Parts: sequence; structure tokens; C-alpha cells
Amino acid sequence: MIIITEDGTEIGTGEIKPFKTCEQLIEIDRSRIVESCKRQLHQRLINARSTKELSTYGIFINGEQIQLSVLRLSSEGEYTYYIVYDSFLPTTKETYAFMNKCLKLHLHRH
Repeated sequence: MIIITEDGTEIGTGEIKPFKTCEQLIEIDRSRIVESCKRQLHQRLINARSTKELSTYGIFINGEQIQLSVLRLSSEGEYTYYIVYDSFLPTTKETYAFMNKCLKLHLHRH
């Protein structure tokens, strides 16, 4: 999955794995997310208007688990990759109701 802005700029990528996927395939997809984020970050460098735009985002869903990650390029040219959210997808109507707000909150912090 590719995450794009209204003007077509790629700002993130994601992978979805079904339940009981082997650990080796999970790690391959996690690596693929970082590689895609780095490629997208290089594209953003071309059009960035400020240093705030020097970040891309990853979403990894593995069964019920969800991870949100950020790849950021510093002004010194160093990459920083970190997971900002690691939790489980909602399974009831009550827990689902706040999922959108929760994900937005975590992404806006970083």
C-alpha cells in the first residue's frame, strides 16, 4: 500500500500480512517498508519546502498487530527510523471508535 497526499506526493508505505505468517516473511516486509520510506524520502527532498517535510511513514499490519513508523532525515544528512506506535487492532465496536483519533495523535506527535 502507498500513502499519498492530495497532490500525489508519496509520504508513506505499508504492508499487510495475514495471521500466522512465518517470521522470515514478516522481517522481509518490515525491511521493505524501510526501503520504500527511504525512496519516498529522497523524492520528497526534491519538492520539500521545509525541513518538516523530511519524514515518511510506514504502516505494518501483521494479523491483529499494527505498527506505525517514521523515517526522518536530519539537517546533517542522518537517517533516523523509529516505531511511534505498536499495538493491536480493535476487535470490538467500542475499541474501534477511538482508533482513528489514536493513530492521528501518534502521527502528529512525530
